[in-house]
Amino acid sequence: MANNNTTATKVVIPCCISFANIWEPRSINGSEEKYSVSCLIPKSDKATLTKIHKAIEAAKEAAKGKRWGGKIPATLKLPMHDGDVERPDDENYKDMMFFNATSKEAPQTVDRKVQPILDPMDCGSGDYCNVSVNFYG
Repeated sequence: MANNNTTATKVVIPCCISFANIWEPRSINGSEEKYSVSCLIPKSDKATLTKIHKAIEAAKEAAKGKRWGGKIPATLKLPMHDGDVERPDDENYKDMMFFNATSKEAPQTVDRKVQPILDPMDCGSGDYCNVSVNFYG
């Protein structure tokens, strides 16, 4: 959930989650074990996509001075992907934009009343959630 310590790079995104590894960390292609989720946003949800774009731009600007010597890399890999292009054979990604979020720490999972969800059957792939994400460069 969002709190009062928000920054320009942190947004709460209403989305459908897919490939939800939110209960146990997993290694993907031999990488370090992490919690992860793919967040799908309808292309028609312009307000949410604009919030995400602004957060990504803020993250790029913040990293420009701290990590990239004052210049944004020309080959910078951006987090947003077009589901119709990247996953054309997956019906769930049709007319969707998506990004993948990962964390070394277990995500806090709560219900509408902000009570902890303890049963993995109560939240997983295919569910609609509000996901709090902090973009960084």
